[in-house]
Amino acid sequence: MGMKYFYEYDQSEVLDILRRYITAVERLPNDVNPYGEMDNILDGRDIIEEHKQYLSQDDINRLNQADCHLRRYPKEVNHLLGRDPKRHRERNNIPRSHWWWYIDESTST
Repeated sequence: MGMKYFYEYDQSEVLDILRRYITAVERLPNDVNPYGEMDNILDGRDIIEEHKQYLSQDDINRLNQADCHLRRYPKEVNHLLGRDPKRHRERNNIPRSHWWWYIDESTST
C-alpha cells in the first residue's frame, strides 16, 4: 500500500531525514525558507512514514512531537508549500494517513 520509491532508503538515511524534519518543523512558524523547502520537508515526512520500521521508540516520540508542532501551523505550512496540496493529493493518490498533505483542509482560509 505504501508509496513506491525508485530509491531504497537505509536506516541511516531515514534517521537523517527524520533529524532534518524535526529541525525544520521546530522552526515553524518562522524561519522556513519559502523556496520549496516545505515541499522537501513534507516529502521527507512521506519517506519517514514509509520506513517507520527503522525508528526506535525514542525516534517515534520525537517524530510525534514534531508532527504535533507542524499541526499547530496549518496556515503557515500551506502558505510555504510550492505545490498545491489538493492537486498533489489527487495526482498521486495520497492516502489520508499522510495527513500532512491534507493540512490545507484544517485552515480557515
